[in-house]
Amino acid sequence: MVELNKQDSVIDSPGRASDRFVRFLRGPGYAIVSRLFRPTILGWEHLPSHGPFLLVANHSAGLGLAELASFAVLFAREFDTARPLAGFAHPIGFRFWPMTALHAELGTIPSTYEDAYRALEQGVPLLVFPGGDHETMRPVWQANRVDFGGRRGFLRIAKKTQIPV
Repeated sequence: MVELNKQDSVIDSPGRASDRFVRFLRGPGYAIVSRLFRPTILGWEHLPSHGPFLLVANHSAGLGLAELASFAVLFAREFDTARPLAGFAHPIGFRFWPMTALHAELGTIPSTYEDAYRALEQGVPLLVFPGGDHETMRPVWQANRVDFGGRRGFLRIAKKTQIPV
């Protein structure tokens, strides 16, 4: 994880996507993504019904757009705006427009320990992709392999906060 200075933290409402963005995800976003990727997610009922937790995922390959878009539209259709979920994103994206505007719409937070703990203290679950660039830049023929590249920061967060993974 990347460390930011305290003044660099820019998230007021972690995990709270804008109503406008959720409407897009549930409508036209879903129409596009469902035709491109035909995504399905099973097991929503296994997520804790309230309070913070870590939802750990992996990138298949490439920039991860397929799994990120698929997860976003399915989560929006399942929970609408009733349930927050803060996705981790690289901190550099919180420093430059238009990425700052996009992160504000999505409710994502910088992938720093400080922001993770702040979101979890507010009861907001986190979606983490520990493999990050290591997984997204691997060859496509390794797409079915989960390899976080030895990254275990999410385990430190879970252990320190005693939340489910």
